[in-house]
Amino acid sequence: MNQKNVSDDNDMMIGRFTLDETIKAREAVFDTAVDTMYIFDVDSLRLLDMNPWGLELLGYTIDEARQKDFYDIHAIEERERAEEIVAMYLRDGAIYGIRDLHLRRKDGTLIPVEKTGRITEVNGKQVGH
Repeated sequence: MNQKNVSDDNDMMIGRFTLDETIKAREAVFDTAVDTMYIFDVDSLRLLDMNPWGLELLGYTIDEARQKDFYDIHAIEERERAEEIVAMYLRDGAIYGIRDLHLRRKDGTLIPVEKTGRITEVNGKQVGH
């Protein structure tokens, strides 16, 4: 394996990919995943981003989704459950395999989902996914 000592991290090779290509690959995975993926601000619970699959499935544009919070996209009938999930995120830093949960489409219909996610830090701010 060739190692390169460079000052510009974008020139660093990871296998046969540059760091910049690896970052673009990560973005492509988010953009092309066939699972609903969203990122939210842990403090406000406001949605920051949602992948195209999720936007299409729920019937929102990205601008509409960014006006929503974690509770807005979950079934109103399951508000208490959604609050428990947020409490688990905050207590444990992650949730795993939460079943019997529904997301609410823009038209009000419900979609059954299984939810797994974590809290991570970006530039000192906590985000969940």
